[in-house]
Amino acid sequence: MRIHFSIFLFISTFSFGFSQNLISNSGFESNGQLVCSSWYDACQQELTYLCDTLQPGNPCNILFYKDTPPEGGVWSLGATGIGNSFPSTASTYITGQSGTNRYLLNIWMKDRGQAFGGVNIGIRSKGKYELEKTVPADSTDWAFYTVEDTLTLQPADSIQITLSAFAAGPAFGVIYFDQIEFILLDSLSSVQDDDHHQSKLVSVYPNPAIEHIFLDIRDPNQEHNISMYTITGQLFQTLLTFDQSVTIDVKDWGRGPYFYRIERTTDGKCIGLGKFVVE
Repeated sequence: MRIHFSIFLFISTFSFGFSQNLISNSGFESNGQLVCSSWYDACQQELTYLCDTLQPGNPCNILFYKDTPPEGGVWSLGATGIGNSFPSTASTYITGQSGTNRYLLNIWMKDRGQAFGGVNIGIRSKGKYELEKTVPADSTDWAFYTVEDTLTLQPADSIQITLSAFAAGPAFGVIYFDQIEFILLDSLSSVQDDDHHQSKLVSVYPNPAIEHIFLDIRDPNQEHNISMYTITGQLFQTLLTFDQSVTIDVKDWGRGPYFYRIERTTDGKCIGLGKFVVE
């Protein structure tokens, strides 16, 4: 028998969407058409390639299926667990959160009985991943799961929601996922006054950027360490400078959101942090 981890499970229908969902592609479709964006497989590929092919046998064992929960829709995501191999995963990343906040995860899952897995909530910070909570899929029929979690994040951190499936021995099985919501319930901490001071010391533009990003640093006669991070919290680029006007070439960067952090080298004080997008 599989163990329940302090979650509520409902087989009957449930009303979604009482607050803003932080996951941009929660149902994998729009007006009945398959949408594959904003989710990444274990090979770090955005799943948009599946919208073009829908062919089985892709190396990371993620596919979309016309198998949905009672709430309706057309498409769900399926992760195939293969015996004695690494779990197949699909992950999405939530950025722009900071401080200590309380969140609600809603998700429909179905495990046909041969796989093990579910959904993981974790934090990416400075290239490191820390698992915060796991909700296992333990129903052979579509079932609704909801769980609360309290997370503490720095502005450059991202929340990683990962759907996973694995199997033991020669077995393999598929876990289906659909209608995933991650909702900010309330904040348990306020933005520090120092953050308002930081925003006055650094300007970053244009946002979104295409070829260059410009940083104006109003902290004269100081050396600064500029760090750039990817959406997953990995350190992407660093720069030491005494300049107050800095230009960074981003035309060869991948499209998507990035984070910056600017520290004064003499005392390690952070004088600017935030997010920008490369198009």
